Amino acid sequence: MLALAAVVALVLAPARAGTLTRADVQALFPPPLLVGERSAQLPAWPIFRRNGAALDLHAHVFETIDLEPVAGYGGKPGNLLVVMDRDGRVSRVQLLSHAEPMFTSPKGTATLADFAEQYQGLTVDHQVQVLSPRAERRQTDTLASLHGVLTGTVSAMAIDKAVLESAAQVARARAGASAAAAAPRGPNDRYRRSGWAELAASALVQPWQLSNRQVQAAFSDSPAAWRDPTGMAWADGLAVDLWLAFAGLPQAGRNLLDATGWQQVRAAREQGQTVLLVLDGGRYPVVASAAPDQARAAVLQLRQQGRAFTLQPLAYQGGLAMSGQRSGVARDAVPRLFTVQAANDGPRLDIAQPLQLDLTLQRGSADAAASVRRAMQRPFTIPDAARYRPQTEPPAWLAAWSQRRVDLAVLAAGLLVLSVALLRQRWRSARPGRLAAFRMAYLVFTLGFIGWWAQGQLTILTLTSAIEAGVAGRALNFLLADPVAVLLWAFTGVTLLVWGRGTFCGWLCPFGALQELASRVTGLLGLRPRQLHRTVDRRLKWLKYGVLGVLCSGALAS
Repeated sequence: MLALAAVVALVLAPARAGTLTRADVQALFPPPLLVGERSAQLPAWPIFRRNGAALDLHAHVFETIDLEPVAGYGGKPGNLLVVMDRDGRVSRVQLLSHAEPMFTSPKGTATLADFAEQYQGLTVDHQVQVLSPRAERRQTDTLASLHGVLTGTVSAMAIDKAVLESAAQVARARAGASAAAAAPRGPNDRYRRSGWAELAASALVQPWQLSNRQVQAAFSDSPAAWRDPTGMAWADGLAVDLWLAFAGLPQAGRNLLDATGWQQVRAAREQGQTVLLVLDGGRYPVVASAAPDQARAAVLQLRQQGRAFTLQPLAYQGGLAMSGQRSGVARDAVPRLFTVQAANDGPRLDIAQPLQLDLTLQRGSADAAASVRRAMQRPFTIPDAARYRPQTEPPAWLAAWSQRRVDLAVLAAGLLVLSVALLRQRWRSARPGRLAAFRMAYLVFTLGFIGWWAQGQLTILTLTSAIEAGVAGRALNFLLADPVAVLLWAFTGVTLLVWGRGTFCGWLCPFGALQELASRVTGLLGLRPRQLHRTVDRRLKWLKYGVLGVLCSGALAS
């Protein structure tokens, strides 16, 4: 831990690229562990363990800024050290540096570091949910729920994406692809864990079976009628035994395929390909095309709105990972992947629309002219297919608004009460005791709820972050990540035009409320306030504008 602390101390400044050296990493993994060299394709250090004369891979160490630099609220990417073992499990996550303006203090940095450490023990296959700051961390074999960060939703989401997508790239690259080609693990991978029976019931995986008797009947009037003696002897057996699924749909692909297979399918999907998975357990193997001399074959293509869509085989690199009872699937079924090619006139297949499966059965011959084919058709439709499509990523700030809807409702009610009170000034001032009681109660609400519970203090950091983002040409939507502040800013902006700045300074500023309440308490204790000379007070008031100018100039310069 001392070595790790020393490494972190070296990189406290906001990072723009990986900051660790091989010597730094070696300090974290003393002998008998050995740090290897990073390759040009994968910016990660392999960690080996000596096994006699051999070296066994133990883990990979990498910095997220080298693989997935994700900007947070401050508009700049943070940097985390991630250690992932050879089984794809994250064994350590360490925050190296960040540029989050809300968390610049040691306590704030510790808060982000505590959040990042929750990813220890997770794999790239886990479905991760970041909940409210008061939630408890929970983990199963496939799901993980983590506690969030108060007033740091965007910061937490940036860490989440940086860790998981960097780890996915390393896992994919280690499986045989380059880091650049590694399919990211984004929110459009979201799915619900389902067994085989549920997938079949929702028509995400569908069967097509033809018995030997049916196939024999199709060839009975041809010279090939006697070319399948096994099928003739076993009339009730299956000549064609297929289960088909569009594997690019996360609900289908992530339940049917293992991690390696899903990454391969997702990479193809990201390149615009439609991927069809066929579990083939029949005697007539499914192919995209067949030579005339192939004894038995089932050539599959798709048809939609009169257009034919041919298939291209995709060499499958993974395996199956199906949960539940696979009813009706042959034990020796072979997984085959195909990409669906565009039609000759350009359009691509739309899996949300009904389509037709065309299966051309072949009984071949060495004499090409004697090869016989028979066509079979079957409709194929996925009910409500649109809801299974990969979903676009919701804005990170949207989660904050959802999580804090109760706080927003309470704040909105409080602002409504204040607005009514300010509008009914005669009612408030008719009885001095009424005004004093209302003001005391509202100051307690401002300090207790707005300031302490909801953390709703308007801060100069909002202005400086907006200036930095504007200078850099970045969007300002990160400001929406603090919904309480957004509501307060909006209310303050409107009331500034109606009643002046006294609305916020006199009623809604938690520090002002704390100052006034403290003054009342000290008055009850008999302590007399000390007042500055008017000239000094007047001159000091200009100091705040100078501080504001310096801070804004610094934001422009950065």
